[in-house]
Amino acid sequence: MKTRSLLASLVLFLSIVSGGSRACAETIVCGETGPKHLQGVDSDGSSIWWSFTAKLVRTDLTGAVLATAEVQYHSGDLCVHNGEVYVATDHGRFSQSGGRYPQEVRVYDGATLKLKRKYSLDDVCGEKYAMSNITYANGRFYLSLGLDATTVERTNTIVEFTPSFDEVARHVLPTGYCTYGLQTLAWHGGNLYLGNYGGTDGDDTVTGGAFVCDAAFGGCIHTELPASEGVMSVTGVLYTASSAQQKDGTWKATAVSRPNPCDYVP
Repeated sequence: MKTRSLLASLVLFLSIVSGGSRACAETIVCGETGPKHLQGVDSDGSSIWWSFTAKLVRTDLTGAVLATAEVQYHSGDLCVHNGEVYVATDHGRFSQSGGRYPQEVRVYDGATLKLKRKYSLDDVCGEKYAMSNITYANGRFYLSLGLDATTVERTNTIVEFTPSFDEVARHVLPTGYCTYGLQTLAWHGGNLYLGNYGGTDGDDTVTGGAFVCDAAFGGCIHTELPASEGVMSVTGVLYTASSAQQKDGTWKATAVSRPNPCDYVP
């Protein structure tokens, strides 16, 4: 990575922490549990949507439940745009054996969580990749190419789409190897946050957390923000989300505000 690109990215990253007004609690607990762990979150400033792999939940900003829906396994990260919820759905390509696992974006009504339509991304992924995260900004959708646990690549690729999911561009980022690739995506303060599990390829180790990339994809920096299960911007405040399994086997999710993301830069 060029030093100039890294410095430019860092300047942009540092600039985002001075603004933002808090409109909800520092910690938000989802009022509904899921059958599997959390895959992603997003908000339009009035509601929060939570993806639990096979269940979608809509809450208000306090975590009170407004709607739930059982959905296709494996539903991953999601984003909200124009009152609709877009969910990256890989059908368990890397977590189930045998069978055919289509790659697609499923679109649900934001209020009722009823399925409205689907976009196939099989041609984008081929047989090697999967789509498990998504975000939207400035007239474009962004998804990354996910990998199975045995495939080692030292870059991660963000694919940019039009609103009708025609591919526009691919942005290759020198992140180092991350198990399964990237997990969550979200725009905040003009920068893209890339949640990941981290990984070790025998020569180098990437610590789990979140990369922060500038809007021009000119470079990215690693942070220790715990964003592998969820990251979102709520009324100008950055939140990360995670889940924990309960005694009854269900998963409880919590979102926590990160008013100063710079604290998580190693």
